[in-house]
Amino acid sequence: MKNVVLVLFALLLANSAAFAGSRFYTIQSGIPSFYGTTPTGNFVASSSCDPFMVKIDGIKYYMMYSGSNNPGLQTLLGCSGMRKIDFFTPLRDLESDGDDLKITGEELKKAGIRLVASDIHNTLLYDKIDKDFDMNKVSYIDMSRLRITPAAVGYGSFDLYIKKENGNLKKIIGKVFVLPTRRGERMFD
Repeated sequence: MKNVVLVLFALLLANSAAFAGSRFYTIQSGIPSFYGTTPTGNFVASSSCDPFMVKIDGIKYYMMYSGSNNPGLQTLLGCSGMRKIDFFTPLRDLESDGDDLKITGEELKKAGIRLVASDIHNTLLYDKIDKDFDMNKVSYIDMSRLRITPAAVGYGSFDLYIKKENGNLKKIIGKVFVLPTRRGERMFD
């Protein structure tokens, strides 16, 4: 089984090298936990493009940096090409108020993050700011409950809490996942 995973990984690297300039992958063989590391088989923990997505009321929203004159993969949170320790490094880097257990809506706005809607073809509506999810409705992201699912190509989950009209909070489970470059570029067509 270990050999099969390594062969698949080698093919994945060869394919990405042929179609992309700078791609990297982090191989992880254990899940960080409160008590150390839970051993698992090798799996891909992150790549150079791991976007953050939440689905609210049937609409997919992607976390994207605002203010870019040239929107593209590099403007998606998690796809800036920076090296990461794991999937959640770009999210952790948004921490600015000293409370590393929560990333508040205010911190997201301060970092220039938008929740950009996508259409039924998974094309980002980055030029239609009125379609963005209202950042004033974002309460926080719970950084104490980040989860990685071990698989051949792993993905992560996080909890985003939004404010409802009645004042209560609603939990939305967001995803972070490996996005192949060609598929990601099609999101901007």
